[in-house]
Formats: sequence, C-alpha cells, structure tokens
Amino acid sequence: RCMSCGVPFCQAGMTIMGMTSGCPLHNLVPEWNDLVYRGNWEQAYHRLKKTNSFPEFTSRVCPALCEAACTCGNYGESVTTKENEHGIIEYAYAHGYADAKPPKVRTGKKVAIIGSGPAGLQAAIHAARKKVSTVLIGKLENSSTFEIPVENYFGTPGKQSGTELLMNGVRQAVSFGCEVEDMNVVSAERKGDRFMVTAESGVVVEAKAVVLATGITRNTLGVPGEKEFGNGKGVSYCASCDCNFYKGKAVAVVGGQSEAAISAELMTRYASKVYWVFSKLDADISLVEKAVSAGAERIEVPVKQIKGDDRVRSILLSDGNEVPVDGVFIELGGKSSVDLAMDLGIMPEMDDSVKVDRGCATSVPGVFACGDITGRPWQIGKAVGEGVVAGSAAADYAKKVGQ
Repeated sequence: RCMSCGVPFCQAGMTIMGMTSGCPLHNLVPEWNDLVYRGNWEQAYHRLKKTNSFPEFTSRVCPALCEAACTCGNYGESVTTKENEHGIIEYAYAHGYADAKPPKVRTGKKVAIIGSGPAGLQAAIHAARKKVSTVLIGKLENSSTFEIPVENYFGTPGKQSGTELLMNGVRQAVSFGCEVEDMNVVSAERKGDRFMVTAESGVVVEAKAVVLATGITRNTLGVPGEKEFGNGKGVSYCASCDCNFYKGKAVAVVGGQSEAAISAELMTRYASKVYWVFSKLDADISLVEKAVSAGAERIEVPVKQIKGDDRVRSILLSDGNEVPVDGVFIELGGKSSVDLAMDLGIMPEMDDSVKVDRGCATSVPGVFACGDITGRPWQIGKAVGEGVVAGSAAADYAKKVGQ
C-alpha cells in the first residue's frame, strides 16, 4: 500500500502554519513499510537507519506525525508506521543487525558534545560516523526522568525508565568510538581555533567544534502526589512518551501553554477522555481550537493534589472537585540552561533559547546547538533530527579547521 501511495506526505517533514506535518527526520517511511510487508526485515532496518540512528527511542515516544499525515487517514485508519518502526528495531536487535559499524580510520580532529539526551546522543553518533573523534559529556542520570511503559525492551517485559532506554543510545555511541564522560560541564571557552570544555571533575576536553545539547529544566506543579506518582506510576512530563499506554483510559494534561494544547490534542487520539487543566491560558488560539475540537475538555481550575494508591487515580482541583484519571501529563514548559552558550560568546534569545540556522550553527563559528535549547523542538522527532544535523555539521567543521 505505501509504495503505491501517490503523494507520501508521511516522510515530507513540512512546516505548515507553524506546525510540523510528516516525519521531521524525513524517514523513508513507504520504503521500509513495504520491506516489512514483504518480510525483508534486515533491509527494512538498514533503510530505517539511513535517517534515524535512534528508532528504539522514537518508536516509543514519537507522537507519530507520519501517521497523522498518512493519506489513508482520509478515509479510514492510517498505516501503523510507529508500530512498524518499533517492530523493525526490536527484530534487528534480536537478530544482530543492529551491531555498530564504526569507521576504521579517524581524522584526528575532535568534537565535543555537551548533553546526553536524545539530541546529544544523535549528534555524538553522527559526528563519530563522519570519522572525527567524539567526546560526549553529560550527567547521564539527568538525561531522562520519565518512565516509558513498554511490552518489549530487548525481549524483557515490563517498564523501562527513559534513562535506561537512553543508556542504550550511550552504548551505541561508545560502539561507534565515542568517549563518554558521565559528569556535568562547568565551563567552556574558545581559544583561537580550539574550544576548551571543563567538566566538574576537572577534566578538560580540547575540541575543534562544540555541540550544545543541554536541553531544558522542566517546570513542575509542586503539589502533593507529583513526586510520589512519578517513575511510571502515572505522572509524566512528556505526553508523547507513553501515549499508547493510555488507550481507552482517562488522562489529564496540565498547563496553559501551546505545548500543553498540542499534547491535549495528541492524547485525544489515544485516551478515551482528555481533561485539559490550566489556571492561565497562554497557548496559541489555533492550537486551543484544535485541541477542543478534537475532544479535549477544558478545566480552568488549578490542580491542588494528585491522588492514588499504587498509581494515579484522580486529581483534586482547588475548587474541591475530584476528577478520576489514569495519568497526568504536566506540560508547564521549562527553561534552557544558557550559561555555557554565554561563556562561548552566544547571546541567548528573550526566551533563553539559542538561535541557530538550518544547519544548527550558532552565531559563533564552530559552535552548534540542537534539541530543546534551540527553542524549536517540543517533540522527540525534532530533537533527534536536529541532533543528526548538528553532529554532522560539527564534524564537517572540525575536519576543515587547520587545513
């Protein structure tokens, strides 16, 4: 069916009125869907990996913009691309196709990646694939704090944390030849055509190019039950992480910003009931209308408490009403850490983001940025896509320096 599609919008990755339609990674969706259909799983894996080095993560937490853009959805159900992607990567690990094939020769030039989230890992892997020495610096335990309910993680049933899943990305980076320093970066400076990155332990990394992938610090509600029901018990800070888990269930999306509106609309495709809870609305009106028309019920009252037993069962509002839910998504935005960017001579934007061009280059030559720090990605697909671009661009820059 996919290879007979007249216009495969699924892989286009277009921006329409400020919204992304289709895969931001430009995955060759029809091609590997067709290979799965024909039973050629090995080639499907290789075709998938041409554009996505982290499908074990995106196949779980991506909001599946490819399926939303699928032309089959005009008259029926969209092609189950996200599930197909998940099946491809699981099959590849089970049959040994996913083993890394690092380059045999390195140029001697070095790239430093600061940040160990999905964007940083992608940047590290793609820089290493371009034959430069790569150092990934970041506190791994801070990379991801949410739990992802999955039925199969390398054959192991149960729940795996985002940190555990990201650790597989770290193993991939190491297998491609990346050095990994599990520590925070305290300073970065430029000296001529070199960058000096200093970690909290005193380790100094000298590099020809730097990629900033430090992400954001998410805002919290600060109400009773928020911390108690984290770690897979019903409270999450990323709606797209476990949307499949809430099929047929009731959920609450908390927050009045555009990110919350997008998450509320997203969850209407999975949950049986979506409550969008906020005390102040700052979202784009078009996103509000889209969420409401999709079926999200607005509750303009603050959350006072998150209640439950072994997991979330309800939210208590400040007006005394109690709303039964199976999960709570806290979408209150966050703040980027721009101290390192300023150390390197980059002036942040008003929203504390770092401005980059289409090649993820900042205003300072040799410094690139990707992920949430750029202020653009709110979803895993965009963050991973920027990581690919930033890592490749940083490697190309490093190879040219000094020639």
